[in-house]
Amino acid sequence: DQDTIIIHGTNGLFAYCDGATIENIHVKGNLLDATGTVSEDIWAGIGGICDIAKNTTFSHCSNACKIELDEDCEMTGVGGIVGYGVHVIVDSCSNYGSINSAAASADAENFSGGIVGFAVEETTINFCYNVANVKDIACAGGIIGGASGASGSITISNCKNEGYIQASTSGSAESSAGGIAGFQVNNTSFISCLNT
Repeated sequence: DQDTIIIHGTNGLFAYCDGATIENIHVKGNLLDATGTVSEDIWAGIGGICDIAKNTTFSHCSNACKIELDEDCEMTGVGGIVGYGVHVIVDSCSNYGSINSAAASADAENFSGGIVGFAVEETTINFCYNVANVKDIACAGGIIGGASGASGSITISNCKNEGYIQASTSGSAESSAGGIAGFQVNNTSFISCLNT
């Protein structure tokens, strides 16, 4: 059984997780004008379950929160489950809440994903799906907004997106959108994923 938690505010259920195991949690509500949590490496994260996660496993969790990024946020990962992830495992999780980061500055380098906003270092996303719309001023993906495996491989497998994905910018930041990933570089693998 899942525990359902209603949240309203500017942060996800957990601001920061390190070395945790989070299972069978469902959140719903609204994260409007969300600002999230800032990590030590200048990145910020906003996630329905967790804003910033390191060395953490998420299993059978889901998000139904509507997330709208504050217009002043930059260098932010926005995700239905995790905003910014370092060495995380996300397994059998789902997102039903719309994500909108399109109000940010045209120069903002933000990454929005239905499951994870931005991930680095040995991250695995498996058997996850997104059915909600994801919009970002820079990079948007149905499963992950951005992935960089420079310090360790990132694997996205057996995932499915059914949401509408949109990214657009008129500023200096590059814009990209994808049914599974918005942006990926260095040791990132996709296995048996589907976008419909």
